[in-house]
Amino acid sequence: MKDFVWNNSQINTLLGAAKFIASVGDKYDLSERNIQCLQLSSYFLLSTEIDINEIPFANPIELAATLQDSEQKKAALEFLVLAMHYVEDYLDEKRILVEGYLRSLKLSDLLLKQLSQTFNQYQQLIEYNEFRKALKSTVGRTSSNDSDDRFMLNENSPGLSDKYQKLTLLAKNSLGYNLYKSYRKNKFPLPGERLLSNDKIVLIYDIVKLIAGYRYDIRGDLFTLAFIAGNLMSGSFIVAAIGIIEYYYQNPNAIKKVNKLERKKYWNAIRVGMNCSLDFTDNWEYEANFIKSLNDLRAECNLV
Repeated sequence: MKDFVWNNSQINTLLGAAKFIASVGDKYDLSERNIQCLQLSSYFLLSTEIDINEIPFANPIELAATLQDSEQKKAALEFLVLAMHYVEDYLDEKRILVEGYLRSLKLSDLLLKQLSQTFNQYQQLIEYNEFRKALKSTVGRTSSNDSDDRFMLNENSPGLSDKYQKLTLLAKNSLGYNLYKSYRKNKFPLPGERLLSNDKIVLIYDIVKLIAGYRYDIRGDLFTLAFIAGNLMSGSFIVAAIGIIEYYYQNPNAIKKVNKLERKKYWNAIRVGMNCSLDFTDNWEYEANFIKSLNDLRAECNLV
């Protein structure tokens, strides 16, 4: 992630364009969730406290004319993708508006597809975590509905769970051994147990928690996503915003205490991810690192 400096004109036009997309070109009133998401994203990502109702609408094409830096143009696109997905309605109409921004900058439509995929991946990660936590207090599958089936294997996979059981044979200071211990301590099934799947994005999320020392609670989840956002080169604004929005959704009373100190703590976690020399993306071979010591990995992340 890059920490950009946005001038007032850019911020107002970016927020106006995001508002324009969220309301489908000013066709529909903004929902309470849309308003809250826009204001939280503005405060934490743009360092600007605003009343979204006072921001005039702006066509996304107008926004393109205010930006010069190519990376900043892509960050603005991520902000518009967030506005598109805050509330999952009228997506086809919203997408057409975002595509207008893409065309004005001669950016590929593939970029929009990739960023929407990033949003969906990390939103599903949050839902997976909630599902996994629910498994702690149940026996067998909690439900057979479609939303649960997304996180389940189609059939028993003893070989998969055995692979994670064997992590106990590694050195006690190793990543693999401590990952196994973390699953047991938090009463999570191992991948393969109780038909639980093992999506790579989830495993990297769990590994980041171990390396950075974040807990499995709402604040630990927030800082884990902040770290990952800082570590990403593309999609960082999206992941950062998902973390913020989920935190305040799970902890609604905290919305009254949003302040500069909270923003500073969040950006501190983002900068830890930015300073990490490891690249925790889909290309990172986590299994090859199971034998490494946690201290060595923390040193590679500039955490010691």
